[in-house]
Amino acid sequence: MDLRPIGDWLIVETEYRREKVGNIYLSDKGYGKPIKGNVLRVGTGRRNRDGVLIPSALKEGDVVTFGIVAGIEFKEGDKYYRLIKEDEIDGVDV
Repeated sequence: MDLRPIGDWLIVETEYRREKVGNIYLSDKGYGKPIKGNVLRVGTGRRNRDGVLIPSALKEGDVVTFGIVAGIEFKEGDKYYRLIKEDEIDGVDV
């Protein structure tokens, strides 16, 4: 991938889980459960009102959780990615 995020944006690789209910498969897109993903790239951080750079609290390789409507989803090849602002991340797996 040749995309590099700027500011407090992140690139996260997502995997959709499927849950079987009877003979029907439901994806994460269908019922609003949080999505997990791996942080692939991290921007430089955000600037406060005084222009001071505040680095990102996340790093490449972190596994994060975010809502179904967070960020901008795109697909490259057979993989799904999201371009997400850091403040849209709900949590980090430890």
